[in-house]
Amino acid sequence: MKYTLGQAAKATGKSKSVIQRAILKGRISAQKDEYEQWNIEASELHRVFPLSVPETGNKNDAEQLNTGKITELEAQLKAVTEERDRLADEAKELKADRNAWREQASSLKLLAAPKEDLYAPILARLEEIMKDAAPVAASVPVEPPKGFWRRIVGG
Repeated sequence: MKYTLGQAAKATGKSKSVIQRAILKGRISAQKDEYEQWNIEASELHRVFPLSVPETGNKNDAEQLNTGKITELEAQLKAVTEERDRLADEAKELKADRNAWREQASSLKLLAAPKEDLYAPILARLEEIMKDAAPVAASVPVEPPKGFWRRIVGG
């Protein structure tokens, strides 16, 4: 929310000249708009000059300001609460989906597991053949390869 110089003076209970001096001295940052009027951020103004209720004036202005802020904050709280509840429901749905997928994957894993080893008899027969072939391979003499010069000279 931005204040003009007059609105800032009313909100703080100070005069316009006090607010303008604070702006010119740099205690408060403010910008001028296209009509050469000061625009002062509420947070910047109340950082230096606290919000005050005029003692002789109408307290309804301050009460209306507070009521408006309370209404706005209640609306924001309601929106945040609804968003939180929506996200909590979505999280529950996602967890249920995850558990269903996990259960389906585990049941598929059980279906895909082999009930008996189809290749066991073939492997046993192959091992027998290899045992029989091992002594034959050991009895054959192996000559070392001829060197380069022996192959050329013929020795």
